[in-house]
Amino acid sequence: MSYRSILTVTSAATNRLLTQLSTVKTLMGLSDTTQDAKLNLLIPSASAAAENFCNRTFARDALSEKFQLNFDGIPWQAQQPKSIQLRRFPVVPAAGPIVLTLTENGTVLDPASDFEIDYDVGQITRLDAAGYPRSWPTGQLTVVYTAGYLLPADGGRNLPQEIEDAVIDITRARFNAINRDPALKSVSVPDVATETYFSGADMVEGISDYAKALLDNYRAPVVAR
Repeated sequence: MSYRSILTVTSAATNRLLTQLSTVKTLMGLSDTTQDAKLNLLIPSASAAAENFCNRTFARDALSEKFQLNFDGIPWQAQQPKSIQLRRFPVVPAAGPIVLTLTENGTVLDPASDFEIDYDVGQITRLDAAGYPRSWPTGQLTVVYTAGYLLPADGGRNLPQEIEDAVIDITRARFNAINRDPALKSVSVPDVATETYFSGADMVEGISDYAKALLDNYRAPVVAR
């Protein structure tokens, strides 16, 4: 079984910043507003850098994802249970205004018996009548769901702290680099001090090794489709 999908955002989050100005200023020891304009430009770009590195979107959006499920022509594969990977995760369980529906070849599946979801990683497994994993049938599957985190400026935030810490580190590094020569690797004053700075060659996609280590656990998995 192989599949491909088309993802549509049906309702986008109004906030996509992975940290807040007040938090960055506190950790950088800034008490006045003289640097706010620069930081307000850097925080969105640092948030985007973290998402690009992780190959995923962290803000909570309402989504519709349409899958085309194809049989690969190898009989034994057709009998193997296969989980389908949603492009966005974590998936938010249905409650109140949040809807979670799966429509398989025109039939709405029963969430109590037809499938199960690993909400944290966004994987859906089809179940048979006895509740055991089974292979997905060929055809079309449409999943309407909500996925993502509540961010630091949102009520009830649940964005992992490591992600915010990485964005703060990226923001701080870019802020500190504004007023110095980006080609300068180190400064040494005999008998006084030696300072070494990160250069572009020391970074991965503009992200320090420290920020990269914080984000590594949140990178999207490679999905075979």
